[in-house]
Amino acid sequence: MNEQNNFNQIIKEKTPGERFLEHDYLTAGKKIKLKKVFGNNESIEGILDFDVKQGKPIIMDNGSKNIDSIINAQLLKDKIFLKTADHTYELVPPTDAVAKTRPNSEELIKIDNEIESELKRAQASALSMQEAKILFVKKQNLSLELNKTPDIQDQIKEIETKLKACTVVVDTLLEFKILMEKTSKNYYIIRSVIEHENAHSNKASSLEVIHGGYSVLVLKNKEGVFSYLPTARTKPQENWDDKRKIETNIKIGRAPEEYGNRMSDGDKENVAKLREQLENLNEIDT
Repeated sequence: MNEQNNFNQIIKEKTPGERFLEHDYLTAGKKIKLKKVFGNNESIEGILDFDVKQGKPIIMDNGSKNIDSIINAQLLKDKIFLKTADHTYELVPPTDAVAKTRPNSEELIKIDNEIESELKRAQASALSMQEAKILFVKKQNLSLELNKTPDIQDQIKEIETKLKACTVVVDTLLEFKILMEKTSKNYYIIRSVIEHENAHSNKASSLEVIHGGYSVLVLKNKEGVFSYLPTARTKPQENWDDKRKIETNIKIGRAPEEYGNRMSDGDKENVAKLREQLENLNEIDT
């Protein structure tokens, strides 16, 4: 269900700092608050004039507030820190930040427990980033085979089974929020992921695309630290022609920009490939 984009996004080799500075909560127009770590809780907050980028200053409120160029960004104990040449700032949640979902009914408690159980199951079968990449590339190559022999079909099913074992799938946005809250305690990260994936989902729904909920692929590094790859699961109608399918997937891929976020690197790469496919298809038609 349109998972190529997301595999590309997480497997792309980048420093942790680069990844944090690409989050949707650090884009122009978003309100942030920075607290100086060694400065008697001195803080600065405002609306970003530009996207926050490594090597660039943070400028807010039409240039009236600014922070020196960012050298690095780090996540330590679920807190995000931005470092300049002279100071370190903590990115703190706004005072009106929405609290995490608290189960307050038997139904919600049941959902919470089920998601917790599913996450533990997926963690027990977590793959390394490299293993996931190898499986995905192999599946993609096998899927392109014109003559899918029984052996090829069995290989595809085996790969899908391995990926399914370390994946958690939920149906609704509320369930996705509960799931994301179990993978991170950072308000900004949770909000960013939910807004970004929901943008893809909203666009898909408006285009009459099949929406299969949301999923999180669980990965684990050599030190045993987990990382999580979230995905909005969408799929065009089977009876659509190739051109309509490709055009629809392009619109879904670009959805974060339309909804006030930004496209991830994976979104951009996927849309570029889809546009190339569309051009080739148009050439054949003419």
